[in-house]
Amino acid sequence: PWGIHLTDMLMFVTDKRRSGLYIFLHDGTLVTCYTDDSIMKKERKIYSNVTNVDYSYGIAVDSEMFAYICGAKNKLRIFQPIMPMVQEIENIPNPIDVKLKGDTIIVLVNTNDISIMIFSKADRTKITSINLDTKYTEFMHIDILGNILISDSGCNELKIYNSNYESIRILRGHFSNIKGLSVNKEGRIINVCEKDGSRLKIL
Repeated sequence: PWGIHLTDMLMFVTDKRRSGLYIFLHDGTLVTCYTDDSIMKKERKIYSNVTNVDYSYGIAVDSEMFAYICGAKNKLRIFQPIMPMVQEIENIPNPIDVKLKGDTIIVLVNTNDISIMIFSKADRTKITSINLDTKYTEFMHIDILGNILISDSGCNELKIYNSNYESIRILRGHFSNIKGLSVNKEGRIINVCEKDGSRLKIL
């Protein structure tokens, strides 16, 4: 598993190894999955609604249940669980995570000169690209204040930006090989660090 998004009733989980998306109820019951059919055949498993979504990384889900998934081949794929693939946004270099903010789609990328790319949620057109001086990004989170948190394993840092993408804080020493990032209601940062034995850390 790589990315997770919770709605009131469902959990959306991306699985990089199986190249797909799994949808569960909160009690863990599998509702359906979208995955690479050839891989599933090798494992001799049969699921409904099978469709190829490439390698799957970060995910965001909007109020209309459209899932936005960072995939291989420099694409962001957008679809609903009850529908076939809806749309692709192409030419996104190494998309690794995605979040929705108002009427925009924010995609975290791994390149030398771009940190995030911003698209219109309405028509999927690109608005801008921004370099936030990152080296090897992995996860992104937007807190209730609109601040953007980005884990950067290349610098072993967590970088925090305001809603205007201006740097406001850098935390060091706890952020190498992060495999999950969130902020709770009290504003405390929660992350899972694979390098430290996949331990959950609350800062």
